[in-house]
Amino acid sequence: MNLFAIVSFIIIIAAIWTYAYFRSRSVDIATSEGYFLGGRSLKGFTIAGTIIMANLSTEQIVGQNGQSYQAGMQVMAWEVTAAVAVVALALVFLPKYLKYGVDTISDFIEIRYDGTTRRIVSFLFMLTYMISFMPVVLYSGSLVFNKIFSIDKLLGVNQLTAVIVIATFAGIVGMLYLLIGGLSLSAFSDTIYGIGLLVAGLAVPIVGLFLLGKGDLLDGLGTIEARTPKLLNSIGAYDSEMVPWPALFTGMLFNNLFYWCTNQMIVQKTLAGKSLKEGQKGTLYVGMFKVISGLILVFPGIIAFNMFGDSLPIADDAYPKLVNSVLPGAVKGVFGAVFFGAILSSFVAALNATSTLFTIDFYRPLLKSNPSDKKGCPGGENRYNRCWSGFHHDCSPDFLCAERFVQCGSTIQWRVQYAFACCYFIWILFQACYRIGSQNYFPFPCGRISGREFAAGCQLPVYPWGDVSVGCAAHVDHQQHQAAAVYVCI
Repeated sequence: MNLFAIVSFIIIIAAIWTYAYFRSRSVDIATSEGYFLGGRSLKGFTIAGTIIMANLSTEQIVGQNGQSYQAGMQVMAWEVTAAVAVVALALVFLPKYLKYGVDTISDFIEIRYDGTTRRIVSFLFMLTYMISFMPVVLYSGSLVFNKIFSIDKLLGVNQLTAVIVIATFAGIVGMLYLLIGGLSLSAFSDTIYGIGLLVAGLAVPIVGLFLLGKGDLLDGLGTIEARTPKLLNSIGAYDSEMVPWPALFTGMLFNNLFYWCTNQMIVQKTLAGKSLKEGQKGTLYVGMFKVISGLILVFPGIIAFNMFGDSLPIADDAYPKLVNSVLPGAVKGVFGAVFFGAILSSFVAALNATSTLFTIDFYRPLLKSNPSDKKGCPGGENRYNRCWSGFHHDCSPDFLCAERFVQCGSTIQWRVQYAFACCYFIWILFQACYRIGSQNYFPFPCGRISGREFAAGCQLPVYPWGDVSVGCAAHVDHQQHQAAAVYVCI
């Protein structure tokens, strides 16, 4: 990493922060609505930018390109099918959330059930963000950042130490983002980072095709078609280890509906919209992006295979090596700033969602006096909740060592699909079974359903087998089928 790249990296990071800071000054972060929801003032384009950057983490950029290096375009199923769930968020879920005037997913749960169920759901979200999501984002981002820019050589340390340094730096910057400006500051910066990532992300495959075609883009495409036609097949085989085509209609469908429609980290961005119309516009923009996002998240892995063959011992090295091969050193500072923005945005989104859930669901109820809006907000008079953000930041890097041998492309998907099977099902019960309350629902997370209570709540006939155990599911070969079995059993 030369001096010009380092200077350009610092200038771009500082310029984006300055722009976002002045744009967000009009929002009063002394109130919980201003701090956690940006004063409900965001417009569609800003909502789209912050959602895309919260979702488009380094786990996806590095991991999915690593998967496509092995299996080809079938990996794009995660992106394309997500568009269906995003449309469902815009047209079905978001109007419901705004109708009830909720600030969090757990608010929505308490309307039907009770405070205990609400806090159980909040705790599950917080635990997953701290243990599963943020460590993977910090590790995978720091790892690829180090591989592209050789931070370990610059500092004269080993790779693991460099990764920890980068992850800690990203965590501190992210925490400062949240403490200084709340959601609005991160939303405005995410929009700029999103534009930069779109441009830089498309530049990698385009330049790669030119190199493959020896100066001709179409010849590069022809080379890929001639050498690796199987990798261009977007439909996975029935027994594919990555994405078998039946998974599109089983676990992948449910997982996308959960992630995009009932995930606090995503939904919180849409609730910050100026109106229902702006929120819907923002989510539909995201859906349009997901349809073409395979060009950034999947196709570069195929280009890497055509350039390097199967010589890479670790598939997750495909994208970093491709970037180093196609981008000149003069623009690495720009790409580094954009990539750092991807790490930062996903981290801050999870940190903001966790702080929101902790403050509203746990901190406020514990206050002996009736809390004011400002006392319940980290940006208001009572700032003790800032300690939660610091604790959350300090805990996440501690899990880096446990994650370093995990394929980052599937880690989050694998964990979340089991952890939140019940959370998505709660929403379905909310809408479909109006007589089910907390006493009927509460056994669900424990793995056992009372058949009579469920039938009575839904006004269904009671069948003679009584209780239905969901502790075990039928054996299936792929994790997405297993996830679907969990949903169906519940």
